[in-house]
Amino acid sequence: MRATSSPVRRVAAAAAACALLVVAGCGSAEDAALSADDTTTRTAAPTDEPTTDPTDAPTTSAPTTAPTETAPTVPVVGECRTLATLDVRARIATLTTPPVACGGTHNAQTYKVATQNAAVKQAIEGGNRVTIFAAARRSCELDLPGYLGVDDERQKQSQFDFVISVPTSAEVAAGATWVRCDVVLKNGQTKAEPLPDANAKNSLRGAKGNPYLQCIRSSNINQASGTFLCRDAHNWRSVSAIKLGVGSKAFPGTSELTSFVRGRCSTAVRRYLDTSASFEYGYIVPTADLWKYGDRWAVCFAKTRR
Repeated sequence: MRATSSPVRRVAAAAAACALLVVAGCGSAEDAALSADDTTTRTAAPTDEPTTDPTDAPTTSAPTTAPTETAPTVPVVGECRTLATLDVRARIATLTTPPVACGGTHNAQTYKVATQNAAVKQAIEGGNRVTIFAAARRSCELDLPGYLGVDDERQKQSQFDFVISVPTSAEVAAGATWVRCDVVLKNGQTKAEPLPDANAKNSLRGAKGNPYLQCIRSSNINQASGTFLCRDAHNWRSVSAIKLGVGSKAFPGTSELTSFVRGRCSTAVRRYLDTSASFEYGYIVPTADLWKYGDRWAVCFAKTRR
């Protein structure tokens, strides 16, 4: 619901919109494909046909040896790639994507390369992308704001997000130990925008980052379908983000989250609008499923005229 000087109930509606971006809920997207096994199977190349000796003596084909899996090249910070739409939505990729020239069109850039810990390695061996993401998330999430030149709150207000890439289980068995963190720019439920520059570093710093904040296009925020770049026409603009909890803390419930967020968003939007008059505002909070997935931020929105 929407009312002056009272929150637009952007709770279940916000979560539903964002559920198209992350697994079963809000903020980045996920679908049934997240639980699929993404390890690949490689088959040996066909062997040559047996040849006949000039003496007509019987011969046999040369013995063949199955190829051994080799670990892929370790990724490097600063490399650019074009990731598949599903990987961007899922925020996890388990197939190696080759780098492309950063001077050309690309939708991802590597900002961190970490080493797998035991939990990540075990998750990769298990082959479940949701588990892999949960195990590797913290490493990538902590470094993204600094790479973009802002603090956590500003980054969470934006459409910039991260995608985690890991080797396949076979590649891990061959010695691969890396975890790659790529920055991406989302626009709506499914689209990954080309990154704005050859180097995405500091893209949110100062006024130049404003077009990349989260905005909503629907006049009724409860009927919105995802968040979009503020560079495009919109009705609602993100003005603040609120940290809700850390680590493995149990989901407190939707009512408790909205109660916690409501007054804080009202204060943040009033400050943004610099008004003592009545105004409209809304907010997004994570669902229980997203909470399990690691989402711990609410985003506050002010009604705009653009």
